[in-house]
Amino acid sequence: MNISTSKKIASIIEIIIFYFIFVYLSIRAYKKHYINEYVESKLSINYAKSSNKLFNGIIYKNIKKIFKPILNIFNFIFELFNGAFSNFQQSINKIRHLTIPIRLFFKKAAETFYKKIESFMIAINYSMHKLRNSMKRSLSGFNMLIHTIMTINISLQSIYNSPVRGIAEKFIDILPWLEKVFGII
Repeated sequence: MNISTSKKIASIIEIIIFYFIFVYLSIRAYKKHYINEYVESKLSINYAKSSNKLFNGIIYKNIKKIFKPILNIFNFIFELFNGAFSNFQQSINKIRHLTIPIRLFFKKAAETFYKKIESFMIAINYSMHKLRNSMKRSLSGFNMLIHTIMTINISLQSIYNSPVRGIAEKFIDILPWLEKVFGII
């Protein structure tokens, strides 16, 4: 048998042993308090509205009786802690009361700082919005300029490739004569 199997078996046996110890102690406590609770339950059945509340009440009373010595010890310890911590709490409250002006100063400083940051962020947001709109307008203007240049280019190419060019070349020799006749020079 390997080690992991033996560990599993040992843990199962340990759980079973703890379970039986718990059952044994529960039965002993039940037998010890059964007669008293039976008498009290006969008397309190008339006052209980449901059996569940009655059962919970009986269990609470038994637990309170069984653990009363331990609870007394813990109550004493917790009262000591309560006394120590109540003094500590009073000291902290006094310190907090003394530091109110400093805390208020830092609070106001932080509020002022955050208000300035808020107004600065609003200004940056507004500027970015305006810059975006300007860029959109510039882009649309640039786009219109490119389309205009392309249209002029296409128009000039159209004129250059048209029959008007050939006719103009034939009449180019007449230009000096027209200048002399009409006195343009």
